Amino acid sequence: MDSELTFTAISYGVIGLLLLTALVLSLISIWKESRSNVPIKSLIAFTLVVIILSAFLSLCMTYVKSRYEKGITPHVKTEIVQLDALPQ
Repeated sequence: MDSELTFTAISYGVIGLLLLTALVLSLISIWKESRSNVPIKSLIAFTLVVIILSAFLSLCMTYVKSRYEKGITPHVKTEIVQLDALPQ
């Protein structure tokens, strides 16, 4: 399985989950405010966190995609050295 595709799918899933949570919290806040005129205090902070995390994940996806397009892989190349080839 392609690691870039997996990373992209997971990133989009996290962004979608965060945005869905923000939507639900904003609907709860609107309902609570219309009932008792008291909004949820942490809604603005949560919205900022969602925006910052979305931007961070987008930057990470762009970084991974650019490395993949350049052919740079994160794998470490190892070489087997025979015991005879080592200096004595």
